[in-house]
Amino acid sequence: MTSTLAERRSTFRASDAERAAATTSLLARAAATDDDAERHACHDEVVRVNMRVAEAVARRYARRGVPVEDLTQIAYLALVRAVRRYDAAHERDLLAYAVPTIEGDIR
Repeated sequence: MTSTLAERRSTFRASDAERAAATTSLLARAAATDDDAERHACHDEVVRVNMRVAEAVARRYARRGVPVEDLTQIAYLALVRAVRRYDAAHERDLLAYAVPTIEGDIR
């Protein structure tokens, strides 16, 4: 069973769209709640949903003499920090804020 390039691209877009939709709804839920435990649970889920993005950013810097595992750990921590600092009122995608934060920590 082979798939065409167009089918694979649409699959990637769908998963990106699903990730973005899940992230947006979780961040909105976190902003709307007064319960700290629920807010932290939402933030944890946002981090889990976006971990592959952090891994991808870490892999960009893999050939600079630092083990990929260390870069990935730094990227995860930066993602957690970005999710906690993100303000949904700015109406920008989380990754527009998180990716530069991750890159800055890795550099």
